[in-house]
Amino acid sequence: LDSLLQEIFEFTCLTPGRMGQVLPPLEYPTKPSLDYINKGFGPIPKKPKEPLQHLGRPHVESFNFMLKDGMKFALEDIKPVEFEIPQTNDRVSLWITDVNFSTP
Repeated sequence: LDSLLQEIFEFTCLTPGRMGQVLPPLEYPTKPSLDYINKGFGPIPKKPKEPLQHLGRPHVESFNFMLKDGMKFALEDIKPVEFEIPQTNDRVSLWITDVNFSTP
């Protein structure tokens, strides 16, 4: 079994252009670190790049829409749930009229 695992490891770790060379095993960090967050991309710029400042804008705008108007539209699409109580034959209808978001 060990030799089979070694063969599989060597087969899957061969890189194009380096036939016959096995990649070194990955060394995973033992604790969270931001040391390698910019690895291979150069130093962090002193002044933020303007286009990158707007990268998350669509996400934020869609989330804000969901909080303000989107939930109202979603509530309009939810149909009431109706059921009958067998003992009394009374019909009950449940529906959602409003929703609120708040911090816990």
